[in-house]
Amino acid sequence: MKTLSPALQSHLATGTTTLCWCWKIARADALTLGFTDHDVPLSFDGVTYEIDLGKKNRARLERALAPFIEAGRRAPRGGRRRGGRRPAGSPVDRSAVRAWARAAGLKVSERGRISADIMSQYDAAH
Repeated sequence: MKTLSPALQSHLATGTTTLCWCWKIARADALTLGFTDHDVPLSFDGVTYEIDLGKKNRARLERALAPFIEAGRRAPRGGRRRGGRRPAGSPVDRSAVRAWARAAGLKVSERGRISADIMSQYDAAH
């Protein structure tokens, strides 16, 4: 463990500064990654990663993810998924959902899958 100088220890004790450890990884493919004690979590495919990017690489990541973020939806904070699946033992009469959707002015097909958006609206109304 690294020993801190008395001057730095005194400065940290004022409460105006936070000390954290950081690591820099420069990969052969020219991507530079930085990690700190204050990293922000990034979740993908059920795995949470922590990453702290510089301005340039953060912009690259944002550009790369933009189409997927725009097409997706924000998950609730608790990590629980919303909608879509119903608890077992909660069947829904799909013909009643279709009738309700038509009466509400929503476009719904005669057969096949009913969109999650319509199902959510139906659930909220009943």
